[in-house]
Amino acid sequence: MTAQRLAKRKILILDNDNESIEVTRTELLKFGYEILEADSVQEAHVKLIQNKIDVVIIDIELTHSSRKQLIKKILSQECGSPAIILMISSDVLTKDRAYSSGVSACLSKPYNTASLVSRIEHILYSKENKSSLSRKRNTTDIHSNVKNIS
Repeated sequence: MTAQRLAKRKILILDNDNESIEVTRTELLKFGYEILEADSVQEAHVKLIQNKIDVVIIDIELTHSSRKQLIKKILSQECGSPAIILMISSDVLTKDRAYSSGVSACLSKPYNTASLVSRIEHILYSKENKSSLSRKRNTTDIHSNVKNIS
């Protein structure tokens, strides 16, 4: 396991219900994640800019346009964090919209902790492999360029 993987992974929970934040936070702390909390889109944006967030969990009822703007901010180059949306609706159209806007995962409420942690770990694993693959490609490109020069 890499040293980076051993470091605590930062999860930002965006929720406008403090009780819900506390429940999610308590459960995720059991798995060793470092938890940051926000109860507004503005607060979440500030924390995303100030911290290296590995995954954002959004459990907030927003209008479609507000959710879309928030997701764009989260996925932007400035923040670049994958997002999981927790939603009351299991409506396929709503989930399709979320996925088409770049969300990594959607979970219907009520959800169980194992499903949430599974999604988080899948996202972290994918990020690590993508980063590792990118480093390998760069190394391969360097070796190819050196061979072409020789």
